[in-house]
Amino acid sequence: MINILRSVNYSTRKNLVIRICIFTMLCMPVFLVTVITGEKLTGMDGAKYFINYLGELFFVVIFAQLILSCIPAFSDAGDKTINYEVMAGHSRRKIFAARVSPGLFWGVIVTAFLYFIPLLYFGLLGGWYKGVSIRDVVFSLLVCLFPLFRVSAFCIMISSFFRSAGKGIGISYVVFEAATILLELVREFMGLGENAMYWTMGMLNVIEALYVGICREYIVDGEKITVFETALSPDFVMWTLISSLVFGGIYLALAYKDFKKRDRD
Repeated sequence: MINILRSVNYSTRKNLVIRICIFTMLCMPVFLVTVITGEKLTGMDGAKYFINYLGELFFVVIFAQLILSCIPAFSDAGDKTINYEVMAGHSRRKIFAARVSPGLFWGVIVTAFLYFIPLLYFGLLGGWYKGVSIRDVVFSLLVCLFPLFRVSAFCIMISSFFRSAGKGIGISYVVFEAATILLELVREFMGLGENAMYWTMGMLNVIEALYVGICREYIVDGEKITVFETALSPDFVMWTLISSLVFGGIYLALAYKDFKKRDRD
């Protein structure tokens, strides 16, 4: 199992698509701020980036997460590699674990690092506006790890079903976009608010965790300060954790059942 893990991680680090994806995610915030919005980097601080861009940006980041999840797990699912691993005496349980673990690591931990790192360098570059609680922001980022796990588990499951990282990426993205449209129709039909039923989809759960919609103005020492409400409610955190762990666990269980029962190419 350790040898399979090493092999998968080595091939992932050398994969050109993975390298392009990482480079793009590192450059995208600067491109967004300077080219699309026309703002100067010196005028951007960490809090402003969090409020205005971080949540909305996940609609683009989701595609990168699919790449970082599917390629480490099943980039070689279409050739004889898995069969060779079985013939070498490795159990399917260990083979599955050795492939899913890198998929979750790259799809959750690496994605989160690349997604959230702009907060650090914009914070170092422009500081942090005192009207936004750093503690609340850090807590929100930690909560986001759970729906990120759910999203990663889903696309790994699709990759396993179709024995292809490419199909896993493409089909998962189509499913997410179609489910988003369907959820909007359900909300409109039931007369619900735009932030209702966030827990039904992992990607919307991430966006809702980073959403900042309420602010109040206060006078502190003669200075007017706009204080943004960034604290997550206990109900939101509870439903996020429950739905992420339950759905993520179901996806991985279904993927393992399929992996164990079906012949590999």
